[in-house]
Amino acid sequence: MILENALVIQRKKPEIRNLKVGWSNKTINCKGMLLLPGFVNAHIHLASRLVIGRGLKLKKYDLFRKIIFKVHKKRTDEDVYNASLLACIESLRSGVTGVITMDTRPEPVISALEKTGVNYLASIPLKDRLDEAGVAEAQLKNFIKLRRKYGSKFVIGIANELETSPELMIKAFELAKKENAMVNMHACETMDEVKHMKKLTGMTTINYLNSIKALNNRLILAHCVHTTNQELKLLANNNVNLVHCPTSNMQSEGGVPNLKSWVRAGINFSLGTDEYPYNPSSSITSEALEALRHNKIKIKDLINAATNHGLFKDGSYVLIKLKNKPKTSNNALSSSLKGEVRTVIINDEIKVQNGELRLKLNEELIRNKVNQALKRVL
Repeated sequence: MILENALVIQRKKPEIRNLKVGWSNKTINCKGMLLLPGFVNAHIHLASRLVIGRGLKLKKYDLFRKIIFKVHKKRTDEDVYNASLLACIESLRSGVTGVITMDTRPEPVISALEKTGVNYLASIPLKDRLDEAGVAEAQLKNFIKLRRKYGSKFVIGIANELETSPELMIKAFELAKKENAMVNMHACETMDEVKHMKKLTGMTTINYLNSIKALNNRLILAHCVHTTNQELKLLANNNVNLVHCPTSNMQSEGGVPNLKSWVRAGINFSLGTDEYPYNPSSSITSEALEALRHNKIKIKDLINAATNHGLFKDGSYVLIKLKNKPKTSNNALSSSLKGEVRTVIINDEIKVQNGELRLKLNEELIRNKVNQALKRVL
């Protein structure tokens, strides 16, 4: 694929270039558009699109008990599929080319991802405490079954410190090592969860994970709002991937971490939108702007967090129409957060072109099905 007249970022100022990407012979005129790697939503619950905006002003576990757990009992696989499909469509429109998602019914979610071609890592949250608790051994066997079916795209998911016992965490990490699987885990989102872990183990979450040798570059920790400088050093030294979800964290009582301390520690971090009940948007650029509102860090660090920087190695790209011609690279990156996504390319396939979805899907019909399901499950 030839990208003509694409604006690309250099050290000091942007340059216009003709670039060859992928293997097809298609040509796209990119005049006036900035080329970036595809955006990655590193923490999202796609199926929660079903109850979009219904968790505002509810604390995390109030949301779970009053809405999420009740909806889980009533929703069907078709509901999960349609909600996830709509979430994928909206994600593509905003330039997202890869997601890391978690759901108690992962297979309809995966079907939606494969239908739209969005890159993914998917998991079930392992949990043996509180509501929706399952039997540990049965959950681990189910992971192996799904791992065989979906390969490395299916990873181990751990719910959090309150819903997953330390004993199950140990088993999960042992299995992850055996399967060479990545682990996607919620951690240190609220102080109650951190205090609970300390009560059970005598250690905070991060120090406990370090004690069982779980910290490595195969681990993705979402949130990590409540961490100390000592813990951040541990995470950085072990190349653990963190995910910052500012909009959701502000809604769920978690608050937001000091991103400057993450950058200083050398943390490899990404951005995520998390639960749709807390965050109606699937836009990573909006999340980057929200992160910037709470932490004055360098734009390049936020763009690195927003784009494909190792979690997916797929050659995905997004073309963003800028309002004004940038004079510096920093200005171009800053403008990209407020620019208009025009083209989205995943694995050399155009998914969005000139702002229009290039998938054979009836978006209005899907949206209507999701709205009807919402009325039924609530």
